[in-house]
Amino acid sequence: MTAAAPVRRLGDVLVDKGLITRSDLDGALMLQRGTGKRLGEVLVDIGAIDWLELAQGLAAQWEDEPPPPPPPAARAPVPGERLDPTVQELQEMLRDRQRRVIELSSTVTNLQRKVEQLNGELRDRDARLLLAATG
Repeated sequence: MTAAAPVRRLGDVLVDKGLITRSDLDGALMLQRGTGKRLGEVLVDIGAIDWLELAQGLAAQWEDEPPPPPPPAARAPVPGERLDPTVQELQEMLRDRQRRVIELSSTVTNLQRKVEQLNGELRDRDARLLLAATG
């Protein structure tokens, strides 16, 4: 049974998009090992990227997912070889996919909250600047 094509690692996506350097990534990975935080959180915490850039990287991570490899050429089955996954294997694959969807949904929700918070901070800052400029 072949696993689905892996999603590109976030750090590689951010480096490829020019949002961080390889040095930024290496430093963040070292910090991540010590904190247990997700890589994106560490990169935001150290100021390498902002939340919007993290969201762009996460989106690109899924958009840039490589296409699945072509199916293998047909061959004669070996005696006793099982060609189809069992029901248990399919159920485990489904549970794994559901966990990934829930995790992604949670990440999106957290990013949306952070964007709302940042928009509020920007509105407050803009109001203060306007007041200072007119007052």
